[in-house]
Amino acid sequence: MHVLIYSQTVVPPEIIGRAQDTTTGIFHHLDVDVAWREVSTRTVSSSDYIVRLVTAAPPASANALGFAIVGTHMASVQYPRVEQLATASGMEIATVLGDVIAHELGHLLLGSARHSLNGIMQSEFNLLRAEQGSVLFPDEQARLIRAAITQPSR
Repeated sequence: MHVLIYSQTVVPPEIIGRAQDTTTGIFHHLDVDVAWREVSTRTVSSSDYIVRLVTAAPPASANALGFAIVGTHMASVQYPRVEQLATASGMEIATVLGDVIAHELGHLLLGSARHSLNGIMQSEFNLLRAEQGSVLFPDEQARLIRAAITQPSR
């Protein structure tokens, strides 16, 4: 799976790099490889997933850390909200950012805006699990994600 991060706000490169490592680790548990690509109009393909780091979101998503446009390959993460949550909880910004990126990619890969009762697709960010590094996709979601990635249309 190829993922591009496009930052519309100033995010230090080291935070983006560590967030990518966090997201990669979450998908590694699914046996899904994540290849991070540089954003360039010449290199974006229709199979790439794009995650935008934005400063604001539509009013319906005002309290969310991110949002995904189901049916597309586009998701957004509200970086100031991620930074605020991480700072208030004493967590590393990169860890929270990586978990939120994985969550939003989950929406795209699962083809649903729904949330689950457990795992990374919960509607509320689980600070304790994130701190422990144990925010993962449940088995059924993992199976669906692997199937979505192996479909020829992806």
